[in-house]
Order: sequence, then C-alpha cells, then structure tokens
Amino acid sequence: MKQNKNNLEYGEHHWSKKKDPRFALSIYKNRYQDVYNKLNVQKIVEYFSHDKPLRILDFGGGIGIVSLFLAKHGHKVTLADQSPEALEAAKLFFKEEGVEGLIDIVLCDNASNISSSQFDIIIAKDLIEHVIEDSQLIVDFSKNLVEGGKLILTTQNSFSPNYIIEGGIRRIMNPKVKWMGWDRTHIRFYNPKSLKQLLKSSSFTNIHFRSTYIFPYKLFDVLIQKFIPSHKTSFLWKLDKLLYKSGFFRKFGWNIMVIAEKQL
Repeated sequence: MKQNKNNLEYGEHHWSKKKDPRFALSIYKNRYQDVYNKLNVQKIVEYFSHDKPLRILDFGGGIGIVSLFLAKHGHKVTLADQSPEALEAAKLFFKEEGVEGLIDIVLCDNASNISSSQFDIIIAKDLIEHVIEDSQLIVDFSKNLVEGGKLILTTQNSFSPNYIIEGGIRRIMNPKVKWMGWDRTHIRFYNPKSLKQLLKSSSFTNIHFRSTYIFPYKLFDVLIQKFIPSHKTSFLWKLDKLLYKSGFFRKFGWNIMVIAEKQL
C-alpha cells in the first residue's frame, strides 16, 4: 500500500486498479450481488424522500452504485473519486443503465479540491476508515455543503456484535495481526461516540444514526457450512433487514451510517 495524500490506496489486485473498465465493472457488479452490499446501498437511498431534486456529491463513490440510484430518482449527482480506472468503469456503467450525461464525474483525490460549495448533501460511503486525517476530511466536507446541508457517512462500527464476535475470534487466532475488518487498507475503527465527537468538532449538529449487519448472518452461515458443506446462504439476512428498520438498533450495526447537518 502506498500513501496518496489523505488516504491509503488499494493494491494492484483491487478492482479500482484494473485498466479494462468492463472487467472492473464486472467485478464491482458481482460484489453488489451480495445481500450485505445491497442492504448498505439501500440504507442510504431509503434515507432520501426524493420529493425534490437535490445537489448531491458522492465522494469516493467508486463506480457509482449510489450515484446511479440517486440520479434515477431525479437528483443532480456529482461522482468524485481518486481512481481514473474506477471513473472509466463508472462511465460505462452509467451508459449501460441509461443515465449517461446525468451524473457529473470528477477525478479528485482530496475533498479540498472540490470546486463547488453548493451541495445539499455529501455522501461518503465506506471511505473515512481509509483516511489518514479524518478531521480534515470533515472540515473539507463542511466547506462544500450549503448552510443546513447534510453529510452522510458510513463506516465499520466497533460497537457492534460482529466486531465483538468476529473481531474477538480473529484476535485470539492471530494475536499479532491487527484486525481491521474485511479490508487491510482500513486505518481505524469508529463507533457512534467517536463519530459524534468528530462531527461536532466541525460544528455539525442534529446527528443521528442508522445501521445494517446488526445480526452477523454471514458469520453464522460460515459456521453452518462447517456442518453442512452444501450450505451457501440462509434466510438469516432477513432478520437483519427487520432489525435495521428499528430505531432501537440504529447504533449496533457493523456498517453504521451517521447523518449530520451543517450548522446554520
């Protein structure tokens, strides 16, 4: 891994490093056949009422799965990412989905380089855990939001059953290896308290949460496979879908979403 300004870059094996945009897109699409990724996107898209078009920045949005859904709902979306390969694949993706020309595409490796300060909403899906100077990222986001605009972040949550169960098992099995979730380019974990402190330090208010993967169904499916090798996936993910719609569990998911408002 090499350092690229304010984040850690993926290695050459990652889909975002593939020179063939069609190949990169096929890898990305395959990832989003997984119910875990589908629910994480759904959690963001369902937050919007879609009553009126909003100016949305999907920062670090990769091939643009979230951008696609929001553009189809009539929003004015800008997709920004540091990977030119990812953005080439995004162009192909948007053309295939019939939204070519409806989404602005910007090559950008740092939020401070975004020229517009007129976004109603900024989305940073599964990004902040890769960022070296996370407080600076939040400051940059604030500068690019209108007064009263909203920031939506998603990340992995150390205040979750999956962190306790899977993280605990991995730390016992490999005590010398720092467990960083499912991605070695992650720098740190967050939880509701640390996210709230980070956002308040940049004058964000009205902070609230949603989350998915509250019930670690993937882990249970792996355990079931030990006894039933033919087992692939079960209905257990449906329990998670029920839980994430409940306000009581909004802070307990492995993938946590925080919504905060720029102070007027």
